[in-house]
Amino acid sequence: MYVPPPVPVLTQQNGPLPPGWQQELAPDGRVYYIDHNTKQTSWTRPAPLGPTAVPYAQPVAVQAPPPVAVQAPPPVAVVPPPVPIAVARPRPPPPPPPSASGLPPHWERKTAPDGRTYYVDHRTKTTHWQLPTTAPVAGAPIVVPATVVSGPGAGGPIMPTGTRRALLIGCNYPKTSCALRGCVNDAVRMRELLRQQGFPDSGIRLLRDDRRTSYTSSAGGELPTKQNIISGLRWLVNGAARGDALFFHFSGHGAQQRDTTGDEADGYDETILPCDFKRTGQITDDDLFKIVVKPLPEGCKLTAIMDCCHSGTGLDLPFNYVQGRGWQCEEVPFHTRGDVQMFSGCEDDQCSADTVQNYQAGGA
Repeated sequence: MYVPPPVPVLTQQNGPLPPGWQQELAPDGRVYYIDHNTKQTSWTRPAPLGPTAVPYAQPVAVQAPPPVAVQAPPPVAVVPPPVPIAVARPRPPPPPPPSASGLPPHWERKTAPDGRTYYVDHRTKTTHWQLPTTAPVAGAPIVVPATVVSGPGAGGPIMPTGTRRALLIGCNYPKTSCALRGCVNDAVRMRELLRQQGFPDSGIRLLRDDRRTSYTSSAGGELPTKQNIISGLRWLVNGAARGDALFFHFSGHGAQQRDTTGDEADGYDETILPCDFKRTGQITDDDLFKIVVKPLPEGCKLTAIMDCCHSGTGLDLPFNYVQGRGWQCEEVPFHTRGDVQMFSGCEDDQCSADTVQNYQAGGA
């Protein structure tokens, strides 16, 4: 704070100077006044203080503010860091409750044509012989339990009985718009092969249409009409027993027709065409299964060759071998107690064709 030097109070005619003022002489002899309050000079003498005048720029005593009592903050409670707590993992949810049928969800119990019960898992699209509680996981091979049979040799090794029968069919459909050339040749060659393998002539039945005279007879064999084919199939399996060896061969036209029973994944039944199919109709894979596959007893072996178009599942067998994928189960499988193997000329959606080798026609 600026403190002016002490100024003497002049007693002149006009009275003393106000506080903070000082009278000085300039070099030229004139009088001037210094106001130390404002740090300014003036040639005019300031007016003296009157009885009611307010002191000009009197120093004011500034009183320091009273001390403020500052209350210390309350002590803060120090909380120790949290201690890790072991939390148990939640348990997995319980399995879904069984359905009203007593089976797990997505499972269905069905009965095979031979009367045995099997189970369908609609989630994995697989079938199993075992109950769902013990069913194998998806992708695991299906284990078929041994069938309990009665009679001589039941449960033991299968001993050949020596009974061998074969039904061979060759359809060329001569003098028609769908004529073929090599199917009868196939059936005749197959008969020679079976003779070499021990099949007796009395056990081989040949149906052919290359030298047709009527719908009831032909030179060297019966005609492959629908009636004769069905009759031949029943002859083939009639009296079949454990240890018998049966053989079925068809070479001719194959086709498809609309499925009416709902057992085909693609909606079509596979068929074979007898020589009189335009009059009597086709023979479906359902018919073939019921006539020649379903009646077979345990331990009886049937080998079939379907050399025709659309023959992949021509006998409606429950398992198909797919190259690179192994055995695949049908969505609606039909089962039999017999041992049946079928070789097809093509897939269900494919066609076969005549071939010529060594100047002779063959195949279908």
